[in-house]
Amino acid sequence: MAHQSSAPDAGSAMEAPTGPSVPDGEWTRPEMYRAVIELEAPSAALDDLAAVRQLVDDVVERFGFTLLQYEAVDFAPIGVTGFGVIGESHISVHTWPEHRYAHVELLTCTDLPDAETLRERFPLPDEYLVEVRRSEP
Repeated sequence: MAHQSSAPDAGSAMEAPTGPSVPDGEWTRPEMYRAVIELEAPSAALDDLAAVRQLVDDVVERFGFTLLQYEAVDFAPIGVTGFGVIGESHISVHTWPEHRYAHVELLTCTDLPDAETLRERFPLPDEYLVEVRRSEP
């Protein structure tokens, strides 16, 4: 699968970003929220491109995100990675069907609910959720 890069050519200068910024020489961490959801699910569902896409779509809908672009890779002999660029940042899903395991990560610039609310709103039955963690910015 060919992917296009949006990185500038080595010889071209990057344009300075516009909008609010910090004074030259200062570094600040933007306010970002991260959640990691670990899943145990049937192997067949974790090796299915359509099922992984549906999971991303359901997360986007339940959390009110805006999906801008989605890409997925179906690995041989098994495994799927799905990546959604959302207006708020991104969501990634990596599966290991042979272990009945999936790792879902959300990174957003908008606040995420606490871990228990994340668990309640996540679009899979509770028995699939092994661990849900949320980090503060």
